[in-house]
Amino acid sequence: MVLDEVGTLLDLSRHWAKVCPDDIVYTFLSDGESDEENITYAELDRRARAIASELQNLGAQGQRVLLLYPSGLDFICGFWACIYAGVVGVPAYPPDPKRMDRTLPRLQAVVHSCNASYVLTTTNIKAMAEFVFPSDTPLTQLTWLSSEELQVAGEDKWGDPGITPNSLAFLQYTSGSTGLPKGVMIRHRNIIANERQLQKVSQSDKSFDLFSWLPFYHDMGLIIGILHGPCLGSRSVLMSPFDFLRKPIRWLNGITKYRTSGSGAPNFAYELCVQRIRPKDREHLDLSSWSMAGCGAEPVQAGTLERFVQGFSHVGFKKAAYAVGYGMAESVLSLTMTQVGIEPSILRVEADELSRGHAALSSSSDALHVVSCGPPHDGVEVKIVDPKTLEVCPDQDIGEVWARSDNVADGYWQNEEATAAVFSGALAGEPNRKFLRTGDLGFQYDGEVNVTGRIK
Repeated sequence: MVLDEVGTLLDLSRHWAKVCPDDIVYTFLSDGESDEENITYAELDRRARAIASELQNLGAQGQRVLLLYPSGLDFICGFWACIYAGVVGVPAYPPDPKRMDRTLPRLQAVVHSCNASYVLTTTNIKAMAEFVFPSDTPLTQLTWLSSEELQVAGEDKWGDPGITPNSLAFLQYTSGSTGLPKGVMIRHRNIIANERQLQKVSQSDKSFDLFSWLPFYHDMGLIIGILHGPCLGSRSVLMSPFDFLRKPIRWLNGITKYRTSGSGAPNFAYELCVQRIRPKDREHLDLSSWSMAGCGAEPVQAGTLERFVQGFSHVGFKKAAYAVGYGMAESVLSLTMTQVGIEPSILRVEADELSRGHAALSSSSDALHVVSCGPPHDGVEVKIVDPKTLEVCPDQDIGEVWARSDNVADGYWQNEEATAAVFSGALAGEPNRKFLRTGDLGFQYDGEVNVTGRIK
């Protein structure tokens, strides 16, 4: 397995560029349907080196570079260029000119937090920024670079930046449920660890192609859509989230057309397909290749899972394809996941007992249905902890979900207070073993993690 032989994403990309240079690594559907833009492993390597050489020439190694792109191959080349240059990429979404009062403040907060020096973007956004952003915004003080212009030539001037598994790969910004955005420090070793875990639970290999419409700047879209394919040497077919929202059947059409094995989304996307794809429009679908249907990033509803099976099993979707997972940006992506090929467990529990902090199994018709998020990945230690006593809760008692693993980040960028509060959980009597305090409430049953809510 290649993931056992490499230490960084740069190692991975260079490996596949040599082993299978002409294989397509990414296909982007610019219209969400048939307008393909393809890039091979060799061409990705060339473009990344070309952009990276200019970043190196500017002396940007080790600095933060804001990645300001819509969904598309430009983002992908810019992201990989940061890896090749040894700079710390910061994925972000361009503010909406129609809602500048709502979208610009968060972007400004990200720029202030990470102390970015450069912006990598498209030629159009670079030109638009001069007219859209107020002159006093921190964004105007940065050096703006168009990756489209930089990727044309210069790849031969690139030099290996000498990054290691402990080098920062990128900052994943998250605001959680409240507060200002915080930059999770994702190192190469964190990513490789989580990708190994995902590969094992999904039983994926080089033939495991993926389809994703998830936003590139979101952890699920970035890790599954952008990075999992190159970790396997396979192909990722991508489209914009807006194209999915306008016409949800495009997601399932894509899986059908490209015969992809893996694709995932939050619960709402499966529900949207059930509600908005008419029965007569489902008949041409063939979902039999879909062996890993990831579901996470928000509470998973048993009713949604069942309705999707009922609506699409006749065109090949299998309930055992569901891979329900739990995680967060602080753990790269996931901490637990149901094994591919095994239907997720759905527990029936008494509502009154659950509200009192205990998951009592019930056979009552009015019992609550709780969808299991599966067992912890290999190498992940999960504890359910009483947040007051800091003692481990008995099985089926509700407490805060704590985790330790190689894929858990070290903390937040230049935010010691938040890092201490979230990444330094210590069980009673064990002060030297630090855990990630997730802020989520849940319980364990039969070795699996079940999430029930948030502390806040």
